[in-house]
Amino acid sequence: MRFIFGLLLMILPAAGAQALIVNNSAVSPTAEDSLSVPFRALDSLGNPAAADSVFVTVAGPSGTVVFVDSMSIGNTRIVSSSAGGQTAYVFRCQVSMIDGPGEAGVYALMITAKTTALGLSTPTVTGFQVVAAELSDRLAQIDDSVWVRGGAIDSNRTERGLSAGSGGRSLTLVALDSANNQAIPGVRLAVRNLAQTTVLGLGLTDITGSCAFGVDADSVVAVALAPGYRFDPCDTFAVESSLIDTLFGVAWYPDPPPVAGLCRVWGILYGIDGAPCAGAS
Repeated sequence: MRFIFGLLLMILPAAGAQALIVNNSAVSPTAEDSLSVPFRALDSLGNPAAADSVFVTVAGPSGTVVFVDSMSIGNTRIVSSSAGGQTAYVFRCQVSMIDGPGEAGVYALMITAKTTALGLSTPTVTGFQVVAAELSDRLAQIDDSVWVRGGAIDSNRTERGLSAGSGGRSLTLVALDSANNQAIPGVRLAVRNLAQTTVLGLGLTDITGSCAFGVDADSVVAVALAPGYRFDPCDTFAVESSLIDTLFGVAWYPDPPPVAGLCRVWGILYGIDGAPCAGAS
């Protein structure tokens, strides 16, 4: 069985799991204009072996071969390393040296490592995508706001609980979806005293669903509100020392109207004191 397994390793090519996005600028090139692809040579049992030559073939987006080259293992484009007695290699090359100005699109790359003493060749197949501009420049042009259910989160903002008074205890509340335990960002939180006559802190959960408050050691009430979610009217927490607790929200959408020509509007009405208003019309 070991012999059969070894033959299978010889037959099947090694497939790279990389998703390389690069640019091919030849003017002041940066790391985003270069390729770095790891590969290995294998013996008949699938163990890493030492290679002596390398062959590189690249096909462009149209399917035509745009680059073919061969080199010894000592070429400056090949970097070798050894760990645990096993040898691995990296092929590195500036993208513009492969296809010149090239074209934007997905390229296929195959690196074949040859071990002459064993009479074996090991192919590594991967790919890379050339974009018209460096990825870092594209990302810099994207707005920092990320849309989520019920609103948007601005990555430049760090809303946390803003405590009133000089509370010496830390209360961190985490809003989670009750169905899948996923964080709910953008939940508006109000922390009040037990009688709900004083607001101790107001906050908005961040992208992790968390919001922190500074309160005194006491029992407090937290009220949560988020579009598309229903929370309990209030949750009570006994804060004796630093406390982290959870608020569970249930995703909810109003039923569609009975007639297509009607529009259903829903909302939650609060009084000026922040308490829910029952029976309002």
